[in-house]
Amino acid sequence: MKKEGPDIRDENVKTMDELKTETIKWLDKLEKEIKDIQPTDKLDKKIMKGVIENIKAYIQDTKHFLKKKDYTRAFEAIIYAWGIWETIRRCNLVENVKQSTTD
Repeated sequence: MKKEGPDIRDENVKTMDELKTETIKWLDKLEKEIKDIQPTDKLDKKIMKGVIENIKAYIQDTKHFLKKKDYTRAFEAIIYAWGIWETIRRCNLVENVKQSTTD
Protein backbone atom coordinates (compact mmCIF):
# COMPACT_ATOMS: atom_id res chain seq x y z
CA MET A 1 0.00 0.00 0.00
CA LYS A 2 1.35 3.38 -1.03
CA LYS A 3 1.80 5.99 1.67
CA GLU A 4 0.00 9.27 0.98
CA GLY A 5 1.01 12.65 2.32
CA PRO A 6 3.81 13.50 4.72
CA ASP A 7 4.59 11.23 7.63
CA ILE A 8 3.37 13.01 10.76
CA ARG A 9 6.37 11.70 12.70
CA ASP A 10 8.73 13.37 10.23
CA GLU A 11 6.82 16.62 10.63
CA ASN A 12 7.01 16.37 14.43
CA VAL A 13 10.76 15.81 14.34
CA LYS A 14 11.18 18.77 12.00
CA THR A 15 9.03 20.98 14.24
CA MET A 16 10.96 19.98 17.36
CA ASP A 17 14.28 20.65 15.61
CA GLU A 18 13.03 24.09 14.57
CA LEU A 19 11.81 24.85 18.11
CA LYS A 20 15.17 23.83 19.55
CA THR A 21 17.10 25.95 17.03
CA GLU A 22 14.91 29.02 17.55
CA THR A 23 14.98 28.64 21.33
CA ILE A 24 18.76 28.48 21.43
CA LYS A 25 19.05 31.45 19.06
CA TRP A 26 16.79 33.66 21.20
CA LEU A 27 18.29 32.41 24.46
CA ASP A 28 21.80 33.35 23.33
CA LYS A 29 20.65 36.74 22.09
CA LEU A 30 18.75 37.55 25.30
CA GLU A 31 21.62 36.52 27.56
CA LYS A 32 23.90 38.92 25.67
CA GLU A 33 21.39 41.76 25.80
CA ILE A 34 20.71 41.57 29.53
CA LYS A 35 24.28 40.87 30.63
CA ASP A 36 25.01 44.34 32.01
CA ILE A 37 21.58 45.88 32.56
CA GLN A 38 20.52 47.84 35.60
CA PRO A 39 17.19 49.48 36.48
CA THR A 40 16.81 53.17 35.72
CA ASP A 41 15.27 55.58 38.21
CA LYS A 42 11.87 55.59 36.48
CA LEU A 43 10.38 52.98 38.81
CA ASP A 44 11.26 51.60 42.22
CA LYS A 45 14.60 49.82 41.82
CA LYS A 46 13.58 46.99 44.13
CA ILE A 47 10.58 46.20 41.93
CA MET A 48 12.67 46.42 38.77
CA LYS A 49 15.35 44.14 40.20
CA GLY A 50 12.56 41.63 40.81
CA VAL A 51 11.46 41.96 37.19
CA ILE A 52 15.03 41.38 36.00
CA GLU A 53 15.29 38.34 38.26
CA ASN A 54 12.06 37.06 36.70
CA ILE A 55 13.66 37.28 33.25
CA LYS A 56 16.68 35.38 34.56
CA ALA A 57 14.40 32.73 36.07
CA TYR A 58 12.73 32.20 32.69
CA ILE A 59 16.20 31.86 31.16
CA GLN A 60 17.01 29.14 33.68
CA ASP A 61 13.67 27.46 32.93
CA THR A 62 14.56 27.55 29.24
CA LYS A 63 17.87 25.81 29.89
CA HIS A 64 16.19 23.24 32.11
CA PHE A 65 13.61 22.38 29.46
CA LEU A 66 16.28 22.22 26.75
CA LYS A 67 18.18 19.66 28.83
CA LYS A 68 14.97 17.66 29.21
CA LYS A 69 14.40 17.95 25.43
CA ASP A 70 11.05 19.59 26.15
CA TYR A 71 11.41 22.06 23.31
CA THR A 72 7.88 23.36 23.47
CA ARG A 73 8.21 24.50 27.09
CA ALA A 74 11.75 25.76 26.45
CA PHE A 75 10.46 27.93 23.61
CA GLU A 76 7.56 29.18 25.73
CA ALA A 77 9.92 30.13 28.56
CA ILE A 78 12.28 32.11 26.35
CA ILE A 79 9.36 33.87 24.68
CA TYR A 80 8.00 34.90 28.09
CA ALA A 81 11.44 36.22 29.03
CA TRP A 82 11.62 38.17 25.76
CA GLY A 83 8.18 39.63 26.35
CA ILE A 84 9.21 40.99 29.73
CA TRP A 85 12.55 42.20 28.36
CA GLU A 86 11.00 44.01 25.40
CA THR A 87 8.45 45.70 27.64
CA ILE A 88 10.91 47.07 30.18
CA ARG A 89 13.43 48.01 27.50
CA ARG A 90 10.89 49.90 25.39
CA CYS A 91 9.66 51.72 28.49
CA ASN A 92 13.27 52.74 29.29
CA LEU A 93 13.08 51.03 32.67
CA VAL A 94 16.56 49.52 32.31
CA GLU A 95 19.89 50.63 30.95
CA ASN A 96 22.99 48.83 29.79
CA VAL A 97 25.65 49.75 32.31
CA LYS A 98 28.63 49.00 30.04
CA GLN A 99 27.12 50.94 27.18
CA SER A 100 26.26 53.98 29.29
CA THR A 101 29.72 54.14 30.90
CA THR A 102 31.55 53.91 27.58
CA ASP A 103 29.40 56.46 25.70
